[in-house]
Amino acid sequence: MPDYKTIANDGALDHYESDLKKRGVFEIGMDFEGEFNVHEYGERLCLIQVFDGTDAVIIDPFGLSGERLTSFLENRNILKIMYDAMGDQSLVSKQFGAKILSIQDLKPAVEILGLEKQDLGSVLQSRLQVEVLNKRRYQMYNWTTRPVAPDALAYALSDVLHLY
Repeated sequence: MPDYKTIANDGALDHYESDLKKRGVFEIGMDFEGEFNVHEYGERLCLIQVFDGTDAVIIDPFGLSGERLTSFLENRNILKIMYDAMGDQSLVSKQFGAKILSIQDLKPAVEILGLEKQDLGSVLQSRLQVEVLNKRRYQMYNWTTRPVAPDALAYALSDVLHLY
């Protein structure tokens, strides 16, 4: 598993966002894990994974205020590189009334290429020879559980490392 930082409160997110600005980082790879009526009723954002070219970061939204999280997602000065972001956008809109601004969704580029399999794991495998391990296992993982198991965190970070 790659080394990573954890952000679990508003102050830590403030510090990270400030650090990005100081380092001149204005784009990040970003992905979400959520609960979608599998382990509990309703939809809920459970984890945000970020890679800024240097640092892998796990943001635990359970410790953040909705206002602070919304501010981060709506920050126009940070380009968020995502894959198939429509569901993620819908989730944060429903839960926080937030809109992810300054987003580059890579899925339309894959659609233009006309690849047979267009999920991120298949694209990573066919184009970069990167295999996402245990994908099926973690599609049903209970992301509301704390602490999140180390193997689940490794899976969560694996996609975002290749988006940047």
